[in-house]
Amino acid sequence: MIRWNAVRAMLATLALCACCLTSAAAQEAAPRSAPCSEAEYHPFDVWVGGWDVTTPDGKPAGTNNVTRPLGACVLQEHWKGQGGMTGESYNVYDRSSQHWHPTWVEDRGMLLLWDGGLVDGNMVPIGSE
Repeated sequence: MIRWNAVRAMLATLALCACCLTSAAAQEAAPRSAPCSEAEYHPFDVWVGGWDVTTPDGKPAGTNNVTRPLGACVLQEHWKGQGGMTGESYNVYDRSSQHWHPTWVEDRGMLLLWDGGLVDGNMVPIGSE
């Protein structure tokens, strides 16, 4: 004997689940503002890409590859010097302080942490006064 009340309850549960899944899919598809899309996060976008770096007299110095990982919230630099030294920098904009925070690390153990800001189109270290 079929228990119609149990079948109706199961169908209602399935219908509810289908509605929840449809609602979740619609929320996923809704356009969202991209993180770090504001202009202050992008003054150094010209730096993004692959570069052959030369000394002032035109001799090869190394290669640099700059990417925008993590939803474009970070500028990440991958450096390889002509002599084999490698290093990376992570550059993050902090909206609360309105400063950039570059962090440089290299395969010879050097670590450089500093705050900077955009001054006349250049990244300039900002020290305490």
